[in-house]
Amino acid sequence: MAEHVSAIIEALAPSGVPSGTSARRATAVTDEHLMAEARGGCDAAFEALMHRHYRLVANFAARMTGRHDLAGDIAQHAFVTLYDQRRQYRRGARFLPWLYTIVRRRCARVMKIETRTVSESWDVPGDEAGPAEAAEDQELIGALRAALHRLPERERGAVIMFHYMQWSYDDIAETLGCKPGAARTAACRGRARLRELLVDFEEDSK
Repeated sequence: MAEHVSAIIEALAPSGVPSGTSARRATAVTDEHLMAEARGGCDAAFEALMHRHYRLVANFAARMTGRHDLAGDIAQHAFVTLYDQRRQYRRGARFLPWLYTIVRRRCARVMKIETRTVSESWDVPGDEAGPAEAAEDQELIGALRAALHRLPERERGAVIMFHYMQWSYDDIAETLGCKPGAARTAACRGRARLRELLVDFEEDSK
């Protein structure tokens, strides 16, 4: 199945396949329905889930680990694991928290093995920015990434899922294996710590 997953990933055209929220809006078929079909042996349903979520999973992995060069491998490993565990899916259970629990665990394992390095930015400055503005943007993005990776793993995950992925605290809690109140607390603590770290960065830059 690993080779099959790889072939699907390579076939994903950068501009031709909708992903994430836009993909879910394009069809009435839910992730949960597709996963139930995949559980029953429908490979086409599993492929549809990969087309919807591969890029978002890779983006999440890049933010969690700070390693864009490893994000694709993490995403591929996550979908292979998802396929291998497809019969464990409980019909009616929410799909995204289950998927991202797999991704988060893989990220944690990779971070124990790999040396974390600063890689390309999450956001590219617009064409209208001049060299000075672009350099300043890159410096700030680098500081934000460095600050994010100084957070404990649970707080980092909560901040990314809430602010970048716009998940509810219920979904974050299910992914983190805690109650919604604890997920909210993790996100709040993460935000507060980020503010402290970025204030230190601004002071050092003066």
